[in-house]
Amino acid sequence: MLLPRPDEGYVRADLAGVGVVRGTSSGFADDPVLTDLVTGGVSPTTLDREALTAALVAAAAGTALDLRQGVFARRRRFALDWALIRRLAVLALLILAVTLAISLVRIAKYSFGATALEAQADAIARTGLPRGETVTDAARQLDERLSRVRGPGLGFTATTAAVFAAVRATPGSEVTALDFQANGDLRLSVAVEREALATDLKRAIESAGFAVRAGTFQANAGRVTGDLTVSAR
Repeated sequence: MLLPRPDEGYVRADLAGVGVVRGTSSGFADDPVLTDLVTGGVSPTTLDREALTAALVAAAAGTALDLRQGVFARRRRFALDWALIRRLAVLALLILAVTLAISLVRIAKYSFGATALEAQADAIARTGLPRGETVTDAARQLDERLSRVRGPGLGFTATTAAVFAAVRATPGSEVTALDFQANGDLRLSVAVEREALATDLKRAIESAGFAVRAGTFQANAGRVTGDLTVSAR
């Protein structure tokens, strides 16, 4: 590529003792056998020293191919873009500010919502208390009233309902007496056709979530009778 590109044909010169040939679209080393084959029999024009010198000077002034590209490109000195850094810092601060604002709004929303729910629950709780009662702690007062209404333990209604459900599920068993005590226990007298049914009835009540203590069962007039004490676990 140190030789000038001819408009047509081929040119030849000796560079460092080696003959080279250049055409309009090719360049190669001169060879006494292969050159004629490549040029198609056209003899290259030999450049004189002045023309060769001018061609070398022109090639050095403006190279036809830049070899310093890609991984061979000249490295540039690293420089900080302070304007870009300032813009990025401002953007980061704005993002943090927006995130903080979102969190504060969410906290305020939850706080207002919780206050509204507490007020609503307090208003509903007041409707369940006796009229004219002074309200200091609606939740605690409702629990106290519920305890008084249903009784201690799980309450008379829940305990009795579980017991009669177990009795209905145990054929041949019946309740002959019922006593709901002050500590929340339910004492009942039962009569069954055979002793095994008493065990079945006890297990049925226990499966409903209660603790059952069985008394002594006795056989009388073809029936087996005894007492069961049912209490909350």
